[in-house]
Amino acid sequence: MADGVEVKLWKAVRAALIADATVSGFVGTRVHDRPPPEVTFPYVKAGEFEAGPWHDHDDRGHEIDFGIDLHTRPGARVGSTQAKNLGNAIMDVLDRNAAGLTVAGYQVYDILFLLSTPLDGGKNTDSGKRLVFRARLCTT
Repeated sequence: MADGVEVKLWKAVRAALIADATVSGFVGTRVHDRPPPEVTFPYVKAGEFEAGPWHDHDDRGHEIDFGIDLHTRPGARVGSTQAKNLGNAIMDVLDRNAAGLTVAGYQVYDILFLLSTPLDGGKNTDSGKRLVFRARLCTT
């Protein structure tokens, strides 16, 4: 079975993050769909993806809201700063940078940063963040 649009988008996002010198300076190639059991910190993981139809005049495609979860060392003060800096680096790579993503079979119309939230619901027990983006893709 061929990859769907969400999988294709994640592959493009992952490639862009690993290719960026600042992001890879934090996590190397540790950008995972699912992290391995003995994962090395810090790392980035695919969050939830929600897709729906999108159209604008003559263009038709998909609107996808997706999360990127950043995991740094739980309870470490340096982890909180690291999560903020890593989050900023990821935003620099993706936000309003449609040209920076190549998604097979699609043209990326736009990609926007929507929000950032703690992974622990604000309890300060983990130094992780979730970044949420919205991508609009047109079929080619």
